[in-house]
Amino acid sequence: MPINMLRYFMQTHLGPFLTSLPGMIITLGVFAIILGVGIWGATQIKEDSDYRDFMPAGSYVIDFIDVDEKYFVTVGQRVAIYGSNPDYPNSHPEMEALYTAARSTDVVMPETVQSWEHDFYTYQGQTGGVTTDGTAWYTKLNTWLQGAGTRYRGDIKFTNDAAAGSPSNPIISSRLTMNHRMCTDSGCEVSNMDTLRDVVSAATPKLGGARAPFPFDEAYLNYEQYKSIEEEAQRNIGLAFLAIFIITMLMIPHPGVSLLVFCSVIFTILEVIGFMYHWGLKIDGVTVVMLIVALGLAIDYSAHIGVAYVQSSADTRQGAVIQALADMGTPVCHGAMSTFIAIVVLAGSKSYVFISFFRQLFLATVLGAGQGMLLLPVLLTLMGPLPRGPLKSFNTAEVQPTPAIEMKEVSVDGVVVGAEEVEPDGIPDDTSHLHQEASAAAAAGNCGEERVC
Repeated sequence: MPINMLRYFMQTHLGPFLTSLPGMIITLGVFAIILGVGIWGATQIKEDSDYRDFMPAGSYVIDFIDVDEKYFVTVGQRVAIYGSNPDYPNSHPEMEALYTAARSTDVVMPETVQSWEHDFYTYQGQTGGVTTDGTAWYTKLNTWLQGAGTRYRGDIKFTNDAAAGSPSNPIISSRLTMNHRMCTDSGCEVSNMDTLRDVVSAATPKLGGARAPFPFDEAYLNYEQYKSIEEEAQRNIGLAFLAIFIITMLMIPHPGVSLLVFCSVIFTILEVIGFMYHWGLKIDGVTVVMLIVALGLAIDYSAHIGVAYVQSSADTRQGAVIQALADMGTPVCHGAMSTFIAIVVLAGSKSYVFISFFRQLFLATVLGAGQGMLLLPVLLTLMGPLPRGPLKSFNTAEVQPTPAIEMKEVSVDGVVVGAEEVEPDGIPDDTSHLHQEASAAAAAGNCGEERVC
């Protein structure tokens, strides 16, 4: 759309409508509904991550995982509790407490808990009695690992793992294995990890060694990422809001307008997060990044209108709003349209990353431009500072034009030797020095009759 047509529309149609009573009522009502829907969606959106999102759409791998989880997976992630205790022969109470605690927590499938120490203790009771003597204990352990306890050989590591255990070749590390409960989202997986850590820490305060027992699995590396996303999102968005607040207060020359612009940005982000939920998105490592980008777009649309309002020379709020839309509405509209054209090519993508980019940038562009060009003008009309009005001219003394300078020839004994300025009142400047110099030159014979010195 040509610039002059957009400016004409802003100045003669949109501006007068937004500053009229019916226009303000309609605009406030529509954006109140949008904000309400956005806030409700923001309270419902979940932090979740799924590695399948980063696989190609339609991949057979996704089909395999879906079928496997639906028909064959009956327990959650496999996990182990690792420990290092140099005095295992005398640590049965602590090891049994750990075993009992793992079976008792609701984040572990109790039937999947396997403890070599628990089963070995039972074996001792069935084969001559329990012993705490190091030599006898390791002798029974070696016999058991070669028979009924063969399946636990991978859960025990000796100092020299190629040799039999003994007081001189003790166990340096061991583990209990189990499965978490089934989970359908990353929030549940993070809860499983944190809860099991707390259970292990509380159950084994007296279990010594190189370090206290701890649960771990390779999947915990992903869980740690999931766990940090929400915290990182809150901190980064909070810092971005702080930066925007400081910049708007410094760059927009009126605190009231700065606050209205800042509120417009807050409304935009709340709406973007809320409509992400309605559009099927979630909070993860991809969408958190784009939320920060959305903040930059939101401030861009609102700040220009706010600055144009402050700099307006109109006498009324309504006039200042209309002038601001006429001056800056066209560039803001062009900015929104160019952003939309740039991202619309992502609309048909089958990649989760690109789909997320498109949906978030589309929401930020539409909602941000709407806040800046529709809601903010209404708020400025109702609550904005009074415009400064047209600039007043200063009372200055009338400046007289400089009169034209007249020149008059100066001659000595009929010989033209120069020229002199004539003052406006007809009194010539003091040119006696010219006469003296000309006379001296004539006496010296340096000037002829027809020459000009």
